[in-house]
Amino acid sequence: MLKILKPITYFVFLLSIPLNSYAQELNTYYFGESKIYVPNKIEDKYVGSSQALIKRTVDTEKNIIIEKLVNIEKDKTPMEFEVTFTISNDNSFTMKEKNNSFIGKGKLKGNKWNWSSWTSESILPNKTSIISDDNIQDGNLIVLKKYFSPDKQLRVIFKEKYNKITEKEYLALHIKHTKSMKKY
Repeated sequence: MLKILKPITYFVFLLSIPLNSYAQELNTYYFGESKIYVPNKIEDKYVGSSQALIKRTVDTEKNIIIEKLVNIEKDKTPMEFEVTFTISNDNSFTMKEKNNSFIGKGKLKGNKWNWSSWTSESILPNKTSIISDDNIQDGNLIVLKKYFSPDKQLRVIFKEKYNKITEKEYLALHIKHTKSMKKY
């Protein structure tokens, strides 16, 4: 089941970058962890985690955000995903993973290019879905995702925290983790 869920961990890290009206393109970088839980009536059961290294390119002129995400799991070859977000004038967006791992849509809250939170729904090829609630707190991205079966039963919960890092830190981590990387 975790193989199906990998693309889910790497989407919707978007839109947390304050931009002035003169900016056209800007890169930001994040690194953090996604903790994975199976829902339980009493207490959710922790089943594992992964890390993600993210490069986000915001192009305000084209109204798009492109995220390149490297998934890092212990004892596994890292994988890269690329997601394009297309922003509409009404603060809604659509998103698509380059290799069709998922498509989705969502709604942003706050001022354009300086959003403080957003919600989204993604649909995977197997008709499962993800509902995501993303918030910026102290420059970090805090995410709660819920993975649903095709019959809308909650199957997995992701609790994620991604810290903003510098370009230099990103490049060092990218070199470290992508020597034998698979691209999807």
